[in-house]
Amino acid sequence: MFTTQMARINIELNEELDVKISSFPMKYIPFTSKNRRYIGKYWHRKLIRGFQCILLVTKGMVSPRREFFDAAFGCNEQEFREICMMPEHYIIYRRDHDEPATEWRKLYHQLGSVQHQRLLEVLANGKIKKEDCVKESGRLRKIMGHYIDPVSSK
Repeated sequence: MFTTQMARINIELNEELDVKISSFPMKYIPFTSKNRRYIGKYWHRKLIRGFQCILLVTKGMVSPRREFFDAAFGCNEQEFREICMMPEHYIIYRRDHDEPATEWRKLYHQLGSVQHQRLLEVLANGKIKKEDCVKESGRLRKIMGHYIDPVSSK
């Protein structure tokens, strides 16, 4: 599993040895598998898609610059998972969505464990539609509203 701790090794080596090491992480698929949709036990579809969105922005590379790495991948595992759970358009176009992303984060931190699980279930089924939001209430409805792509909902 990709971990921010593993990726930080490159950053530390860059600083310590004054070199430039970049990494290009790839999704693990067992070499005997004929199914390209393999998902390991510590991952789920939304986490993989969020990671792909981060890599899309970085052109597939994990930057050797600490400040860029922290902004893209988070400062720890918890922040990494949180970034991956964000709506795709917030991850890809982060500068354009700073204010709504801040609101999303606030709501995300206020969700209880049952609500987190419900959000993950809905996200695992693909893109959220307006109809999905109507079925939920309170914070869950509000946070799900963030996943509706403004371009596709027009």
